Amino acid sequence: MSIHMDPHQFSNSQPSLSQSAEYLRLALPLMARYDIPVTPHNYAVWYAYVCGSNKMLKSRLDEHIEAGLEVNQELIDLLYAEYVDLKCDLNQLEKAHDTISSIQQNVSLALEGAVGSTSDFSASLDQYQRRVNARPNPAEFCELLDELGKSAHAMTENNRQLLTELQQSRSEIADLQRQLHEVRQQAKTDTLTGLCNRKAFFDQCDDMYRSGAIPRGRYSLFMLDIDHFKNINDSFGHLFGDKVIQAVANVLKHNIKGKDLAVRMGGEEFVVLLADSDVRGAMAVAEIIRRIIESARIINPMNKKTISKVTASIGVTEFLQNDTLEDVLGRADRALYYAKQHGRNQIREAEAGTMSFNDSHLEEVCATALRP
Repeated sequence: MSIHMDPHQFSNSQPSLSQSAEYLRLALPLMARYDIPVTPHNYAVWYAYVCGSNKMLKSRLDEHIEAGLEVNQELIDLLYAEYVDLKCDLNQLEKAHDTISSIQQNVSLALEGAVGSTSDFSASLDQYQRRVNARPNPAEFCELLDELGKSAHAMTENNRQLLTELQQSRSEIADLQRQLHEVRQQAKTDTLTGLCNRKAFFDQCDDMYRSGAIPRGRYSLFMLDIDHFKNINDSFGHLFGDKVIQAVANVLKHNIKGKDLAVRMGGEEFVVLLADSDVRGAMAVAEIIRRIIESARIINPMNKKTISKVTASIGVTEFLQNDTLEDVLGRADRALYYAKQHGRNQIREAEAGTMSFNDSHLEEVCATALRP
C-alpha cells in the first residue's frame, strides 16, 4: 500500500532538521519492509518518495506497490537511474564551470599583459618622438633607432604570446562545448539501450506541441511491452534480461525512419512515435516489429535446443485533433493492456475516445506491409 501524505505537511523549500528527521522516520521502515539495504543510493529513492519531491518517481513506485508487484533492489536501482542519478551531469557541469573560470582568468591575465605592453610601447614612442624633435647627432640617432627596434621586437613577442594564449583558450572552449554536448546527450539517453529516455521523450513532445509540429502534422504512436518479462528474469537472470531489452531496442532502432522516435519508458516498456503516419501505417510498422521479436529464440547453449521465445504485445493509436500527450498515451496503454489480457503477442488498435479496441484492419494492413 502506498503512503499518502498531506501536500501541505512539508514546504517545498530546503527541509528543516525536523522535516528531514520526519522523512527519515518514514523512509527507514519502508526500506526495512521491502528488505532494501540502507545505502545512500537506496535512501535517496525512498527520501524522494516519502517527501514527494519527485512526482514521477512516487507515481511509478505507488503503481508498483498497489499492483502487488515485488519491490526489490532491481526496481530501486532502476528508479535511481531514471529519476535520481544526476551525478554524471553534476560532475560534468562542475568541471565545465572550473574550465570556464580557468579560461576567463587566463584570458584576463593575457589581456592585462597586452594592455600594459601596449601602454609601455606607446610611452616609448612618445619619448622617441621628443628625442627626434631635439635633432640628435648621427651617433645619438643610431642609438635611438636601435632602442626603437628593440621595443618593436618586444611588442611583437608580446603579441605573439597573446595570440598563442588566445588560441589555446579557443581550443579549451571547443573542448568544453564538446563536453557539454555529451552531457546533454547523456541526459536524453537511456544508458542500457541507447534509446531516448522517458524524460527526453516528454520534453521533446512538449517542444513539438509548442512549435505546432504535432497539432499541424500527422503522428501515430504505439506502446510495446515484452511479454512475461519477469519470467525471463527469474529463469535466466537479470543480465540476460538486460540483453533481451537491448535486443528489442535494436529491433526498434532498425525498423523506424529518421523522423521517428523510439523510447525506453522504463523496465521492459517502450514507446515509438511515428511521424507522417496514420494508425494503419503505425499498425504495419508495429506488426513487422512484433514478428521480428517473435522470431527470437532463447537457446540452450549446451544442446542448442529452444527453451523459450520472446514475444511482445503492442497498443497502437493515432494523434487526433485536440489530443494531449496524456490522451494518446492513455489510449495506447489501454490497447496494450487489452492485448495482454487477450493472449499477448498481438497488436490492438485503440479506438479514439472509447474503451473498445479494434484489430479488424490488422490482416489487411500487415499483408500489404509484409508483401515481398
